[in-house]
Amino acid sequence: SLTQWPDRPGLWEYKVPLKDIGNDSCIVLYWNPAELAPGVSREVGFSYGLGDVTSKGKLGILNPPPIAVGETFTLVALVADAKPGQSATLELPAGFDLAPDILRTQEVPPSKGGQPSPVTWRVAASSEPGDYLFTVNTSDGMSHSRRVTVRSRGIFQ
Repeated sequence: SLTQWPDRPGLWEYKVPLKDIGNDSCIVLYWNPAELAPGVSREVGFSYGLGDVTSKGKLGILNPPPIAVGETFTLVALVADAKPGQSATLELPAGFDLAPDILRTQEVPPSKGGQPSPVTWRVAASSEPGDYLFTVNTSDGMSHSRRVTVRSRGIFQ
């Protein structure tokens, strides 16, 4: 939830959604609690700001976070007015592979409430830095491409 930073006791007790974000904002993350056995891990990730989407008609591609050579990253396409049975296919540049168990062609979830439907691929980056063109094609003839930069090292190295 995008909400207002509370200036009150009980800081971590939110009633969501707060309606007025006022002059300050914060995000509140929720996930299903799960008990983890010793040695078991769980990944939780989020993105907030600094992103953009390029689009052509009813098909867009989100800008992934900074990518270093050899890293696995997520590429997300957004399809507006998605219909049942519609699919999207990702064209990978040379040197990139899909993560195990990820299909190149995926069904697009039907749009709900006017929101675009996301289609997500996990991609293993090339071992060479540079700018690479990714293209998403839909079964109803839409196509859109986005240039993605792979750096020689991560932003925290």
